[in-house]
Amino acid sequence: MDAVVTALEKAKWSVQNVEKKERRRNPTAPFHYQQIATGCRAPVGLQRAPAPWVVAQRLYEGIELGSEGAVGLITYMRTDSTRVSPDAIAEARNWIEQNHGKDYLPAAPNAFKARRTRRTHTRLSAPAAFAHHPEEIKRYLQ
Repeated sequence: MDAVVTALEKAKWSVQNVEKKERRRNPTAPFHYQQIATGCRAPVGLQRAPAPWVVAQRLYEGIELGSEGAVGLITYMRTDSTRVSPDAIAEARNWIEQNHGKDYLPAAPNAFKARRTRRTHTRLSAPAAFAHHPEEIKRYLQ
């Protein structure tokens, strides 16, 4: 075995062929806070991070945004669904077009396969309004 490893290390290697291909990757389904619920334990010696549902509750009830007062930043929090409401999709598409241009807007919204759950009527948490860019409000979220 050592002889094989030594021979491979001493060998001269070269790339014989390079193939360039265009590949299309589809985005993953929308993220929901319950996906991190089991990973919220802090390492020993560090302060434990708040549980995801505690953070989601605060975002739903409202965060103080300076002179604007308390503003709810997500629409729905108790869900494991990946369904996004048509209103939220339309608002997101409008925001992308206005802030980044049509070149960054897909022709149609992404569609994801529904998972089988007992609560098929629920929706994914979504921003309550796209008026608040994360960079503008991150100081209030510390």
